[in-house]
Amino acid sequence: YVQDRVFPFVAPEFQQELSNWLNTYISPTAFRGIKSGIINLMAIVSLLLAAMAVFVMAERVFNHIWKVRERRSYLQKVVAFWVVLTTSPFLILMSIWLMNYINPPGGMIDQLIQSSWFLRLMYNNLVPLGISFAAFTLVYIIVPSISVKFKYAAWGGLISAILWELSKKTFYPSTIWRQ
Repeated sequence: YVQDRVFPFVAPEFQQELSNWLNTYISPTAFRGIKSGIINLMAIVSLLLAAMAVFVMAERVFNHIWKVRERRSYLQKVVAFWVVLTTSPFLILMSIWLMNYINPPGGMIDQLIQSSWFLRLMYNNLVPLGISFAAFTLVYIIVPSISVKFKYAAWGGLISAILWELSKKTFYPSTIWRQ
């Protein structure tokens, strides 16, 4: 499964290393004899703890950027984390639905985009940039322990979205070029 689904997204120079590691340390019989329910429970708890640790670290960094002295209680951190965790998939699905609703395959907008290189270029770059901008702006508003003005969150969201989209566009070509 990992080689079929994950390897296409891994940098080519790391694919062989990952394959060797999987073959050496994770064999098909590695978990034989252990009830899968215990492993699943441990995996879920570990994943939630790791995600919470990442969120707490991100909050610390944002608080350092905004020079926030007072900290949130753990309950407030869990609530903020839960809001980000539960709304993110919803927002992603909403953006996919909105894209398909506005631009159904074979529709008028799709035909316009396919007929003009300029419109295709604008659509393929501005729509992901807009979605990234909205996501980063929300993160800059929700995560810090202080009320951040929308103007500053939007500027941070715009800069982050531009850098994010540039890194997405340049990562794969740079890994291919280095081979």
